[in-house]
Amino acid sequence: MRKTVCVDLDGVLADYSSGYKGPDVIGDPLPGAVEFTRALGEFAEVVIYSVRCSPEFRPGSVEARVRPVREWLQAHGFYFDRIASGEGKPVACAYVDDRAVECDPQGLFGPELGMAAYQTALARCRLLARLKHTKE
Repeated sequence: MRKTVCVDLDGVLADYSSGYKGPDVIGDPLPGAVEFTRALGEFAEVVIYSVRCSPEFRPGSVEARVRPVREWLQAHGFYFDRIASGEGKPVACAYVDDRAVECDPQGLFGPELGMAAYQTALARCRLLARLKHTKE
């Protein structure tokens, strides 16, 4: 059984440098993004997730929420197994997101990080909170 890796759409696979332009307006694919998803697919189930597919962001059926994302991914040749429909955080071994803030105080990469993990995460959160083109 392959492990699942969740990959964010905007800012990871699609250009998001201009910010949000509407529910059906997805930026151009970022260089290397298609190849990235294909490489992931060699060892993991690839789940695409986006706030665009959440019921709070886009009311309607699951199909209506995911259709524009699926069509965009297929049109550009991305590899994916499924698209998360915005009903909670998908279970995965890894999450790839341009807004991710790693915090590992228990030490997946070594327990010596401890409190430093919180300080590093806090600094990154402050930086992200100051950006003008956040996805809120």
